[in-house]
Amino acid sequence: MLRITGADLVRAAKVLDVMWLSGPPQIDRAIERSVDSAIRIGAAVARTSHGWKNRTGALENSIKSAMLEVGHQRAVGEISAGLDSKARKYASVMEKGSSPHPIFPKNFNLRTQRAGTHGFLTFKVDGRWVIVPYVNHPGTRPYKFMRHGADTAEKYLVRLLDEALERATIAAIAR
Repeated sequence: MLRITGADLVRAAKVLDVMWLSGPPQIDRAIERSVDSAIRIGAAVARTSHGWKNRTGALENSIKSAMLEVGHQRAVGEISAGLDSKARKYASVMEKGSSPHPIFPKNFNLRTQRAGTHGFLTFKVDGRWVIVPYVNHPGTRPYKFMRHGADTAEKYLVRLLDEALERATIAAIAR
């Protein structure tokens, strides 16, 4: 049987007040480690569970986690994709999807609706080369890989912070 007296509760409340107001370094470190671990896990989930057929690996390799700010009882981290690579152009499209749209060659003149020199799209369909002035793209479904990574990071962060703060509280009360 556990017995807690009023004096025990008052002592615990004082310890917690001092702990949160003074912000011992172990609390700050626990918050920083928890945020850093959570965003690393979130980035790993975004990299590995995206669901698209990976062709070049550029977008997958561009998914990174970084600590942005660490301070007194504060830590800010981020998970990003396509910030420093050629994947920048399509990271948002893969996350949010796209509606149906035409795709024109680079030197297609929209005003005259004509292609300039070599202004055709060339690609293979069923082993045959096709040359066309434009194509109607059906759109892309959203993969929400970053959302999935962020949601996972949030779940881990809550658990990691609970564990870290519980350890720090027990250590502070034991003093």
